[in-house]
Formats: sequence, structure tokens, C-alpha cells
Amino acid sequence: MNGISLCSFGVGEEIMGQSIGMILGSLRKEKGYSLKQLSEGLCDISELAKMESGELSPGYFRLDRLFGRLGESTERLEYVLPKETYRLYELQYQVQAAICHLHLEEAEYTLQLYEKEKRAGKKLHRQFIEQAKAQILWIRWKQENSLHLLKEALNHIESAIVQTMQGERAIDQRIFSAEELKLLLFRWEICEQTQEKRNEKELWEILEYLEQKRLNPGELVKVYPYAVLLLKKYSNLPYAYFQRRLEDALELLREEGRILYLPEILWENALLLKQDGKEAEAEELLEMRNALVEVETEYNIHFEDFPMFQHINRAFELDYEVIRKSRLAKKMSQEKLSEGLCTREALSKIERGKVQVREELMKKLLHRLKRERERVGMYVVADRFEAVRLEREIAARRQRFEHEEVEEILQKLEKTVDMSNIKNQQYIISENIMTEYLCHNIKREEAIRRFNEL
Repeated sequence: MNGISLCSFGVGEEIMGQSIGMILGSLRKEKGYSLKQLSEGLCDISELAKMESGELSPGYFRLDRLFGRLGESTERLEYVLPKETYRLYELQYQVQAAICHLHLEEAEYTLQLYEKEKRAGKKLHRQFIEQAKAQILWIRWKQENSLHLLKEALNHIESAIVQTMQGERAIDQRIFSAEELKLLLFRWEICEQTQEKRNEKELWEILEYLEQKRLNPGELVKVYPYAVLLLKKYSNLPYAYFQRRLEDALELLREEGRILYLPEILWENALLLKQDGKEAEAEELLEMRNALVEVETEYNIHFEDFPMFQHINRAFELDYEVIRKSRLAKKMSQEKLSEGLCTREALSKIERGKVQVREELMKKLLHRLKRERERVGMYVVADRFEAVRLEREIAARRQRFEHEEVEEILQKLEKTVDMSNIKNQQYIISENIMTEYLCHNIKREEAIRRFNEL
């Protein structure tokens, strides 16, 4: 997928371009958070200040978490990754897939591979490993009902939490990402099965935090239904008290197209409708729920036992594949591309992923190929995160076949970005053509002709 440049930064801890840091800083100020609040548990205040000024790279995983704490998703950013970083994302996916299928021994083996990776000791990777171990033990406890397994699960989830959230403080005194709030909810749920029960007030504080609209819908959907389900299950309040929240959770899941928590939310909403005497509507929701459970059963997927599942819906490319594919598309030989930049043998090793390409060399190679790619990119060139939000909304509308609504969003986006930039012009024009075609205002041949003119 060819993204249009938003910003650039180097591998690991190398220096990055200013754009991503400036966007991070402006978004933080827009949300009204201090450097101390955003950096807490992730990095030093001085490090975050350098990231915002473009002097220091946050690294890919920390960038995900920083934006997550600001309530925003990095899903619509494209990452051009070095092989070693891609491997970590790949291992996370493999661990989660194994847990979803209840292949617990496979998940544990993959976690062992993860722990052997060079950067596995860093706090965000340690957090993922510890929460995955807790999740596996939680499932085993459900299967075997062993108190020992439950205590182990609690130890691991506590270890995961302290990686980025040290010390017990009121929820409203910190800022959290959806992933961090899920850790707190999961700990609460585990503790509820032990003698170390936590105060129900913590659940209400988390729910209040979520209902203050600090997270965008794409982030909120990861955690809000879980919080509502826990409160519904463990509090003694009547059903009617949860009516609005259950309806909101269902609407959120539908709008964002998520499956995690959906069967449980459908079930609770159906029970609510039955209490109101709306039998036909309740049956409709139960049919939806049963159909979804049947599909999950057919494919041996067990989301109901996996509250810590993380959505990985990202556009990743490997840096060496970008170079190789770009060279082949240009029909350029390795000798010609490498001339004056590196040896042909060195380029060959880079294209096969045998050696890591230096940032400066990568830019020179892609410049020679007339393929300007950055380490982090998106579909429009912008210096405000509002452009990312609007582009994400366009993608969401497309997925729901709401093509008529895209035109208005495109008009907002056009006012947000610099339209003197050729890449922004191409994006807006191409999306307008697509909208006209999908709304049946122009024929296929006309759409193709206009795309070719771009």
C-alpha cells in the first residue's frame, strides 16, 4: 500500500524528522495534557520534549502508546519497518492468534521466542509478554479451577501493569491508553475470583474516564464494552441502570466493526429488551449473537476467554522489500541503483534482508528510484492530527458502504491540508472519483479515464 508522507524517523533511536513530533506535541496541547502526564511510565520528560521537537525518535511501539494515551489510533499510519521490528509485531500477532484458538502450548512457545529477542526487555514488550502469560493462565484456570493458576495470573498482570503504571492512584490523576485501561480491568476481574477483591469504585472511575470522551471511537471500542460488561456482571444494580451503556456499547461495536465483546453485549441487550417486553427485538439480537458464536465455533476462535486481545489492523511494509519492489518496478539493475551509493553485493544483501539498511542510504536509494517513502506515512501530507482523523473516518465510511457521506468529509479534509501539495491533490481527486463511481454517478470507463489522467 503506497502511503503519502506524513513524517519520517529512523530505525531504533535515530534522529527523526520534525513532523511526527510536532503533531504529537500539538495533539498533547490540544488535549490539555502536560509533558509529565503523557510521559509518565514511558520515558523521561526531557525525552518526550526531544521527541516533540524532532530531536529524538520514540520508536514504533512507543509511538503507538503515546498516541494511544492521547486517545488516538495510529492505525491509519503506514510503517516501513526494519526486519527486527517487524519480527516483534509478527510475534505479537502469532501469540494472540494461538491464544484465540486455545493453542496455549503454542502461545507459550512463541512467547519464549519473543523473550529471546534483543528488545524484549524494554517495558512495552515486557508488558505484552506479562499480560499474555496472565491471559494464558486465566484460561487454564477456567479449565482446571486451580487457585494456584489464578494467583500466578494475578502476579503476571501486576507485573504487566507496573511496566507503565507504577503506584496506586485515582484514575482521574493519570492518562491512559485503551490497552492500559484493559490491564486494570483484567486485574479487577482476576481479583474478583480471589480473596484480594478490589473496590467496585475502581470500575466506576474507569467507566467515568471513558465516558468523558477522552478516547476516539476506534480506541474506545477496545475497552468500553469490557468495562460495561464487568459492571453489569458484578454490581448489584438493576438492569435498567445499564440500559444506556449497553446500548452505547452495542452501537460502538457495530460502528467500528469489532467482534471482541460483541456476543456478550448482544446477549445483555437481548435480556434488557425481554424485560421491557420487546420479545421480537430481543430474538433478533439473540439470532445475531448465535450466528456469530457459530462462526467463531466453526473457526475455533475463542474471543470470550480473551479480554486482552489487541486489534492489529495496520499497514506494515519491510524496508528492504520496499527497495527491492521499487527497483523491479523501475526495471533498474542492482548495478545501476547501487552505483556511487554502495556495492552491488551490499545492495543484494539489503534486498534479501540479510543486513539492515542505514537510514541515509535508504533515502538515497529511494530518491534514485523516484520513490519518496518515509518510515512513517499516511495518505495525505499534513501537520495536524485532524487530517488523520478525517482520513480514518473516510476509510470507516467506505467499509460501511456509506459512500454518500464521504463527500462532506472530503470537503473538510480539503480545508485541513495544504492543497498546493501534489500528493494531497491526488488523494482528494481520487477519493472524489471513487465516490462518484460508487454512488453510480459516473460509469466505470469514465472513472478509469479520470484515474489515468491523475
